[in-house]
Amino acid sequence: MQAIVLSRRPFRDYDERITLFTEEFGKVSVIARGNKRVVSKQSAHSEPFSFITAEIIPGKELGYLTKAQSLDSFFSIRKDLKKSLAAWYVVSLTEQLLESQAPDIRLFRAILSWLQFVGTAPSVSTFLLDGYSLMILNCLGVSPVLDRCVVCSKSFFQIGRQELQADYKLRDKPGFYFSGGGLICGACRQTKKAIGEHIALCGLKEISDMKMLLKNDWSAISQFPLSKAEQHRAHVLVHEYLEFHSEKKIVDWTSLLKL
Repeated sequence: MQAIVLSRRPFRDYDERITLFTEEFGKVSVIARGNKRVVSKQSAHSEPFSFITAEIIPGKELGYLTKAQSLDSFFSIRKDLKKSLAAWYVVSLTEQLLESQAPDIRLFRAILSWLQFVGTAPSVSTFLLDGYSLMILNCLGVSPVLDRCVVCSKSFFQIGRQELQADYKLRDKPGFYFSGGGLICGACRQTKKAIGEHIALCGLKEISDMKMLLKNDWSAISQFPLSKAEQHRAHVLVHEYLEFHSEKKIVDWTSLLKL
């Protein structure tokens, strides 16, 4: 079967526990016997974010990896520190969010296409990692609603027209409603704010930038013209939304790319 290596960890004296995201069975953990030995034939093929073919036999609790063969080790990523850290983040986030044995062919193909793109791209950006983060949320069924207010259903364009009115004030500014799942208009934001709901104040520019991320077009995302300030504002919304809906502490990936 085809698989992407998500992680490898020590297990007993010479064995390792390998977590794979397989095309057929989703996330599975297996034991690779003798993988820490210098003479191990499959150790080099079980590095994180490698794309491999794997042969697994069932065990009492965990299966056993009997054979691993690289289809793509992404050497061009491994020789670049920032790309390596970005790829590590992608597989770590995938392992952190996915339940075991829940196959998702869309996500499998998306991870593979992301790694293949980064392998040939001149560099990797925060915006590209933001795109992957929203993509995995989309596969998990919690993609943000960005085309209308999640409370009153006022459209994105109606909210935009309101901004052009002469009497437009800061209180009318839209926001990003984390528990509600996306864009919220100014009037609804004021109502929710009054009862203590957590809503981030934002403009329609940040919402438009997030719409681009949801297209899952890695080339278009990497070439999308944004200033550092614009990238940062969109990133803050994506990261906080990801933490809210995963209910887990998620590494802020901007810190990885600053190294």
